[in-house]
Amino acid sequence: WGCSERRGRGWRPPPAGWHTDPTRSQPAGRAWKTAFGDFSTVGSDAVAHAALLQLPLEGPTRHGGLAACITRPPGSGEEWLKAENGEDLFVDFSKATSALDGEHSGGSLSTDEPSTWTSLNDVSSSGPDGSQQVAIQRGPPSSAPLQERIAFLIHHLAELEDSADGASSRPGKALSMARDAVEAAQKAAAHAQAAESEAAAVAAEAHALARKVEESAGAETEAERVLQSALLAARTAVARLHGEAAEVPTATLHQVAEERLQGWLQWADASQEGGNGSGARPQAVASVMQLETVTGQMVALVAPHSENGQRYAVVSVAVSEAFPTGALEGARLHWGAAPGQYRTWQDVPSGWSTEPGQTKDAGAPALQTVMEAVPLASFLPRYKGRPASAIYAATLQVPLDGVFEKGGVVCVLATADGAWIGRQEQGEPRSDFFISTRPAAQQLF
Repeated sequence: WGCSERRGRGWRPPPAGWHTDPTRSQPAGRAWKTAFGDFSTVGSDAVAHAALLQLPLEGPTRHGGLAACITRPPGSGEEWLKAENGEDLFVDFSKATSALDGEHSGGSLSTDEPSTWTSLNDVSSSGPDGSQQVAIQRGPPSSAPLQERIAFLIHHLAELEDSADGASSRPGKALSMARDAVEAAQKAAAHAQAAESEAAAVAAEAHALARKVEESAGAETEAERVLQSALLAARTAVARLHGEAAEVPTATLHQVAEERLQGWLQWADASQEGGNGSGARPQAVASVMQLETVTGQMVALVAPHSENGQRYAVVSVAVSEAFPTGALEGARLHWGAAPGQYRTWQDVPSGWSTEPGQTKDAGAPALQTVMEAVPLASFLPRYKGRPASAIYAATLQVPLDGVFEKGGVVCVLATADGAWIGRQEQGEPRSDFFISTRPAAQQLF
């Protein structure tokens, strides 16, 4: 997608200040590529995909609009979907601009009538797999009486329950739970109008649960996802009560990495001939990086170290979810050497060592180190009794020779369930983590 002054004209980059949801957007020349969010089951086979874009109304967007096309993902035959006439899809912003200008001058912005829809060729009458599209049954508007909305939900959930694989299946049970919740809301609304807001919240939650179950294509039920979402909201509120934005703040990750770094340096100094581990400590350089696909952070500390005439960089890594769910369980650090960010991986020079010592050859040029699970209860008392909640940490010592003298350590995370997690900063393309060892070399040299 990009911006255009009018339908059929050339594409231009969007003005600064835009946002997308999902946030995974990558540059593509004068355009951007944004991945759609989780698909929603519309009928028995057909699916719908969604993405939200917020763009400033200035430059080409003020009197122009959004130009776009859709690509089917690699692996199913690269295919570009456009409008029926072969042109790019185009969403005209001029009416929105005029309405907003009218609002500022005393008018109002009306959203009663949607813009004209542009149908896609190739998928206007069938789903991606050739199945027929199924019309979406729309419920009563939000302005309708509460009882009417709840009655629709009960009817809709009953139809979904009838189409489930069976009452004993996980989706069937979840739909039954949703229907029970809606019926409870109906009774509450009938007893007293004062309870309408609470009943509406329950009905909305049940409706959301029904839609999530409708989307489910795997073994895990969407009911569990909804519950996890509610739990995350509660955990966020508790974290804010403690003055933090997350259960595992950056400061805690830094503390773990720092303690492991200093412990390694003290042990290394004491193990040298004539050493006592009490020498002056070098200054560590810290890096904080965001995880992709998982809400969390990696903190890396790098410090120089000399041992028996050989010069090394000690890299201490600590990583955790902001609100631990077990997504990083069994994490392993998949690492190698690189001359810089976004550069090609290279073989690690000989003379390296790790803690934990469980490191294996992962196929040239990578190594893979099992990360130690550090119980959060050791640093955050509120985690006492929850041993599964952990920060995952590893320490590397690499020789400051060759690529490590001016480059650094490049790595990704490998989890027990086979997922690969890299680095994702806001507004930047996904990349591997890169931890520069050059500052350590500069301190020693």
